[in-house]
Amino acid sequence: MQNKIKWGRLKRIAQKISGKNVDIYGSTRMSPEIRSAVEFNGGRADIGINLKQVKNVQEVIEALAHELAHVVLGDSAHTEEHKKKWRELTDKIKVKYEEEE
Repeated sequence: MQNKIKWGRLKRIAQKISGKNVDIYGSTRMSPEIRSAVEFNGGRADIGINLKQVKNVQEVIEALAHELAHVVLGDSAHTEEHKKKWRELTDKIKVKYEEEE
């Protein structure tokens, strides 16, 4: 996997997984203890990535999968179900990301 982050590809993958219109934002102004965040309702999801914490493709995929797990489950809680979905989506996104290379 290359270290160049293909944001458009990640957006397409996220939209396919979630069934929502997804926008991904990068910020250097997020609180240092937050790697990523999501806000979702209806047909959209906005995902913020802390660019001071998340530096490479693998970290972006993990952060994106974490937030998409919340969207897919429709819940902001960090439950065992969320952890399982997060792991599942991390693997799925990685495979889809590499398929398009």
